[in-house]
Amino acid sequence: MDWVFFIVSDPVHIIIFIIFFLLVLVFLLLGYTFILRAQNNRKEQYITGLENEWQPLVWRYLEGELKTDTFINAVEKKDYHIFGEFIERYLIDLRGTDQDRLIALLQEMEFGRLKTKQLQAKSEWERAYAAHFLGTIDYRVSIPDLEKLLDDPYQIVAFFAAQSILRLGGYDRFSTIINVLNQRQDFSTDKMKELLLIYGEADPKGLIELLRQARLSRQIIIDTVSVLTQLNVFDAGEQLLYLAEHTYDDEIKIACIKALGELSILNATNFMIKNLQNDDWVIRSQAARNLGKIGDKKVIPQLSTVLEDGNYWVKYHSASAIAELGERGVSFLKEYCTTSSNEKSKNIVEQVLIEMT
Repeated sequence: MDWVFFIVSDPVHIIIFIIFFLLVLVFLLLGYTFILRAQNNRKEQYITGLENEWQPLVWRYLEGELKTDTFINAVEKKDYHIFGEFIERYLIDLRGTDQDRLIALLQEMEFGRLKTKQLQAKSEWERAYAAHFLGTIDYRVSIPDLEKLLDDPYQIVAFFAAQSILRLGGYDRFSTIINVLNQRQDFSTDKMKELLLIYGEADPKGLIELLRQARLSRQIIIDTVSVLTQLNVFDAGEQLLYLAEHTYDDEIKIACIKALGELSILNATNFMIKNLQNDDWVIRSQAARNLGKIGDKKVIPQLSTVLEDGNYWVKYHSASAIAELGERGVSFLKEYCTTSSNEKSKNIVEQVLIEMT
């Protein structure tokens, strides 16, 4: 091992050896990167070539010039995964008969069975895409298999499974979906809202019933209230008011107050007036703000009592709410500015009046 002795015999030799080793490592990494890039380029060229072949076939098929069997024979089974991603772009853009024909083509090619098998793939991304694709091609027999993925370790897989169940018309499974996802700590608000929106568009009454369920997490309740507001479900007013009156959770109460205001639920007026005296300034300010949205001009006297609240936002939102109540409200605020001795409150009222012009 003379070379080892030669290297360690002098610190300069050690430094030279380290530099040489690092240079070799750099060249190996560069070579590996070059090989990967070349492979990726060849793959992209291959995919582009296939798509160029398939594109005219799609239009000929949709025009009725190409038979289903002929189209299927033009796609090799080893390229099915590429074809699936290619045809999905058309499914997103097309509607009506054209979309139905492409879905029928994919089902004839047994894509439903293929993607159902991929629900058991090791890769979470492959499972997620398979779940998403099954919803896209309307493969309803896959609903029981999709249900099994609701408690998948990966959030993205559970989301696409739940989304596809609903897209496939499995609204009777919604209670199961919510109960399973309610127990997950990793499920995001945005994804939950998207599922609630899909369900709510199909069955708004079912979304109202959801608020009557016990043991729902705070966030799911708040998300449900938000979606009901987004969908303008006025029939939810009674349940929202009941929930607002009986909850011990201030965050849920605030969400309900906002929803009652946005939906202009007149029956909530007395509840809002009562909460102008709540110990929590956020609740007081939201009650004032949403009284203005409900639009009952008779509440000006009650709103005026909190114009001199100790909190800036309570005063600001009460003044804004009064201003929203039309000429009567604006006249009241102008008179307040001339008669009130509370300079801080007067400044806020004047600010609101300026913002209106």
